[in-house]
This record gives sequence, structure tokens and C-alpha cells, in this order.
Amino acid sequence: MEEVAKVKETLRQKKYDYYRFIEIFFHSGCRTMELLGVQKKGLNLKARVFKITVLKGDVYSEEMRALSNNALIFWIEIMEMAKAKTDYLFSSRLVPGAERMDRDQISRLWKRHIKDKLGITADFYSLKHLHTTMIINEHGKELAANINGHKSSKMNDEHYDLLAKKRLLKVAKNSDVGF
Repeated sequence: MEEVAKVKETLRQKKYDYYRFIEIFFHSGCRTMELLGVQKKGLNLKARVFKITVLKGDVYSEEMRALSNNALIFWIEIMEMAKAKTDYLFSSRLVPGAERMDRDQISRLWKRHIKDKLGITADFYSLKHLHTTMIINEHGKELAANINGHKSSKMNDEHYDLLAKKRLLKVAKNSDVGF
């Protein structure tokens, strides 16, 4: 968590637009591509939801996701910056604009500002793993799966939950079945 605090503080001071994106990404449960596709017209602050386009297999579908209290102020900021309803909230330089930002730019920014400058080895996507693990610790697998847009906890167990195997070992150690 010390590294997370270092990342947040550095970006907040030196690269605020990227910091805002990371805060929103962390609390959204979305994949990078899904979040980069959010347009002003898909954001409803009153209902506290936003619309994403999800690709699963070969099928695209639209889903609504919740605006977390933890990121609400950042959503308000970015929405107020958008002019047209069709503006992507994260366009060039992670501010609203007519063109969708390329997801590879997110990884390049992470490499340049976090890995190279701060010496942190974690990848950008490890934020999603961390958030998933924290949600499972606080609220359980079902909510974490829902936030991440999964129908079951299997994907989180296999890919996102950093402590899944440790939890299983703990349950196995503490199981009390007689013989």
C-alpha cells in the first residue's frame, strides 16, 4: 500500500489528468478499453451510473456500472470538462474530446511516470487486481464479481484476486470435519 500512496501522490502533483483517470479506473471495475469508451451521454450523475460497451467473445453489449462514492468527485470533474454529449471522457491527454484514446497510451504513461521514474515494477492493470482483492476482503466474492462485470466469481478467483489461493488454504486449515 506504500507504493500505491507513492503513485497517487506523485501523479496527483505532477500528472493530475492521469491521476484522475487512475482513481476512476481503480473504483470502476472496468477494463481499460471499456472506460476509455465512456462518453458524456453515457454518464448519469443523478442516478450515479455510467454506460460501457463490453466485448465478451465476439459479442458487444452495453452495461451500466455504478459510480463509486470514492471516485464521484473525479467523475463530476471530468463530466464538467466535456462539451459535447458525444465527447469521450478520456480522449487525448485524458481529458474529454471527440476522439477515443488508445489503450496502449495508458500503459505507456504508466511505464514512463511510474515504472521508469518511481522504480515501481507493478503493471497498470495490477490496480484492478488490487481493487478486486480489497472488495473481496471487505464485501465478498459476489460483489467483486458484480463490480467487475462477471457472472460468477470464477474469473476473479483465477485472475484478479491476489489472495484467492491464500484464502482457500486458510479455509482448508480451519475446516472442522470429524472422522
